[in-house]
Amino acid sequence: EVQKAKESHSSPGFDNGGGLFGPQMIAKLAGHPKFGPKLADPTFMMKLQMAQKNPQMMMSDPEMMEVLQAILGSFGGGGDDDIPAPASSTTHKRKETQKTEPEPEVEVSEEEKLERDVKKRSIAAKEKGNELYKEKKFTEALAAYDEAISIDPSNLMLLNNKAAVYIEMNECNTAIEICQSIFEKARSVKFSFEDRAKVYQRIAAAHLKMNDIPEAIKAYGKAQMESFDKNIERKMKNLELEKKKRDIELYINPTLG
Repeated sequence: EVQKAKESHSSPGFDNGGGLFGPQMIAKLAGHPKFGPKLADPTFMMKLQMAQKNPQMMMSDPEMMEVLQAILGSFGGGGDDDIPAPASSTTHKRKETQKTEPEPEVEVSEEEKLERDVKKRSIAAKEKGNELYKEKKFTEALAAYDEAISIDPSNLMLLNNKAAVYIEMNECNTAIEICQSIFEKARSVKFSFEDRAKVYQRIAAAHLKMNDIPEAIKAYGKAQMESFDKNIERKMKNLELEKKKRDIELYINPTLG
């Protein structure tokens, strides 16, 4: 492209006496990412020739103004938005320093380290219990949850996990007793409204397992008071419809009771 530009530049009608668009300038322009390819465009070259003869036209032609900025920018005389300025050595050094500087370590007390270790071991035992529960190995799951509780007694939701196991084992009264004990223990530890709702939902599940719809609805209602859940609201409406249906059946045929 540079060679073509030079040949075009030496063609008749183009002032070879130097000027703004002398051979050196054309060579510089040929290396520009935007205007270099345009040197092969006859229309563009014609505009350059006209600008060479009449520099005033550059002031009224936006493209020629860009060309002028590109040429001046190549000599450090102006800024070209398409070509980023090379970073100074100071900038490079600053970036290298930022890369090599290690992040400051957060000091952790021995008490915090111990607490983290307790949580980590307790969670590991709980996850083991969850896997055993999914495999319906309920006795082993209870043992895993008990291990987690012994490591971190402050995590009351581990008891809620135990209650779920007892429901699956059809020991629903035991599950309800465990859930009620959670509320007693929660008086001395931090216990969120969301977790309280989950415990009431577990109690409701135990009542449903025993086919006691009215008590299940009550438990779900208490859960909603702690933390509202649209899914629970939908479940309550279905249970209320089921209860009405049963009440009608009992009215028609009392022997069903």
